[in-house]
Amino acid sequence: MFLTPLIGYDKYHQVRERQEQSVKDLQESVNVSLMLYRGGTANYLVVLDSQRSLFDAEITLAQARNNEYQSLIELYKALGGGWEVSATIGGQQNAIVNESSDSMFDMQPDGDRPQIKRAIGDKIGLAHIVGRP
Repeated sequence: MFLTPLIGYDKYHQVRERQEQSVKDLQESVNVSLMLYRGGTANYLVVLDSQRSLFDAEITLAQARNNEYQSLIELYKALGGGWEVSATIGGQQNAIVNESSDSMFDMQPDGDRPQIKRAIGDKIGLAHIVGRP
């Protein structure tokens, strides 16, 4: 049952690593194009084109990170994991995620809007999942 999320996480992890390398290479390309421009051997259009490529790659990297994190959460859930994230709202400690409840929603104290209990993908929850501070 957990094999598919495991394979998915591995694939997304590899994609993210390749995309990080691509961003590093494009950052170097921007630096080189700036040096060429300052040296008078290239026009500014070359600099703008290399910056555009870098920005596109950075957006793709952000998407790859999101996919990797989401697949890590799916793997964690497939292995039966649960977690609890708490937040202080109005000076009162509130549990946002409660793994003991089957319901995904809790009613607010005023009773008019549901509060989502599982905040998947936030940095606090992800750090707890992967065992980082």
